[in-house]
Amino acid sequence: MSLFGNYFIRKDRANAEEKLPTITNNPPGNRFPVWSPDGKRIAFVSGRDGNLEIYLMNADGSGQRNLTKNPLRDFYPTWSPNGKQIAFVSEYNSTINIYLMNADGSKRTLLTKDVIHNDSPSWSSNGQQIAFAGSRGFYVINANGSGLIPLQDNNLPLYPVWSPDGKRILLASSGCNLSEFEIYTVNADGTQKISLLKKSTKNSIYRLAWSPDGKQIIFVSKDCQNDSSQLYIMNANGSKLRRLLSINYFINPSWSPNSKQIALDFDSNIYVMNADGSKLTNLSKKSKPSKYYDEHPVWSPDGKKIAFESSTLESVDNIYVMKADGSGRTQLTK
Repeated sequence: MSLFGNYFIRKDRANAEEKLPTITNNPPGNRFPVWSPDGKRIAFVSGRDGNLEIYLMNADGSGQRNLTKNPLRDFYPTWSPNGKQIAFVSEYNSTINIYLMNADGSKRTLLTKDVIHNDSPSWSSNGQQIAFAGSRGFYVINANGSGLIPLQDNNLPLYPVWSPDGKRILLASSGCNLSEFEIYTVNADGTQKISLLKKSTKNSIYRLAWSPDGKQIIFVSKDCQNDSSQLYIMNANGSKLRRLLSINYFINPSWSPNSKQIALDFDSNIYVMNADGSKLTNLSKKSKPSKYYDEHPVWSPDGKKIAFESSTLESVDNIYVMKADGSGRTQLTK
């Protein structure tokens, strides 16, 4: 796993392919929008102040403000279910750890302590626990910083994902230096491991996501030999695995709140498809100016809008929103 997990995925536009970049202390642009649970605010990562900081704005782009104000890097904002707190990853004090703050940036609290790094926080549905990937495996910790529980030892842990009902945690181990990959679930205390998918192949798994109704799971499998990516879907128990899409790009899928559609990005455009893979539709072409690169779509909680990033070869990334049908493209950041 890279230092920043699966978070910083973006395009090498000159080569028309996508790969993990080197993140510097001077990253430009505004990226990775995350809707608040009530859909009224958007947290995002910005380099406008010279390093990665977590910002907050209203859903219409107004009221943009720096929440972290840290001389080092802050990223991976994740809202608590009640919208009152944000968990995030920070390089504060020269280590990579998970912090918690109020949604207004106050009461910054260290949750984890590790000499290497902890990242990819994921809230339980009741807001009482946070699962995360550490340098030595997966863990769960109470939101007040107590009760650290190791889930599984793993030298290449991917980001954990809570089930919508809060009873299980979805995990994966993979990497191009491993001979196999596995997707599995465990209870919140690490017991009762259930293997959903295990294959003897050198593929890297990323973008695991439960459907909001908890019935299905999507993930992307990247072929380590030719860099092609396949979007898969399966039932929550691992049955009925089927491929939805295969393409030579990184794919960033996002479930619609009603679990009926999947938004995704490839070929510099935002698409939407039905959860069964049918009716793949290019949303970007309806309102996107030429030479713009759209990526990282995220549905609003009410399913009416999609936030995403867009840029040109000459400009930095900025955050936009559009209606779920692709109309009404609006730039929020500058």
